[in-house]
Amino acid sequence: MKQHIFLTGFMGSGKTTLGKATAKLLQLPFVDLDEYIEAKEGKSIQEIFREEGEKSFRELEEIYLGAICERSSTHLIALGGGTICNDRNLQLAQSKGLLIYLELSVKNLIERLKDNMEKRPMLKEVPIETWEHYMGYVLDARKKYYEQSHIKINALHLTAQHLAQTILDFTQKNSN
Repeated sequence: MKQHIFLTGFMGSGKTTLGKATAKLLQLPFVDLDEYIEAKEGKSIQEIFREEGEKSFRELEEIYLGAICERSSTHLIALGGGTICNDRNLQLAQSKGLLIYLELSVKNLIERLKDNMEKRPMLKEVPIETWEHYMGYVLDARKKYYEQSHIKINALHLTAQHLAQTILDFTQKNSN
């Protein structure tokens, strides 16, 4: 493998959890873009959103994604849910590797996120009873970006083994 592997999808789709396990199976270094930004900035994503706003966070995301993409060895990279909703980031991920969209329905996303909303700056201020409407709206706006991935895969019952095999199959098929 000569390219990076990027996982994209809405928050709660399993990018970090599946990414770590899949990277281990493929014996690749793993980077969670949000964790990378937190380490570089010395503050949490929530703090960046609160203190500097989403626009500043998106600028940092673009800078750090570019830096990670310059690494010469293949990495498996979990992107933030909105990372590729920027044409430059989308083009960078498409050109620097394999972009995989982990797709889930709004109802499945809510089920995964309902016990973990304190870590989600975009949901923190949204009353839980309006999540379905809010998340449906945001997901609809992002789908045009997500759908430009090289691979789209339903993440509901996805295992790291299946994801790793999908990556290997795609890479082998497209290496000619």
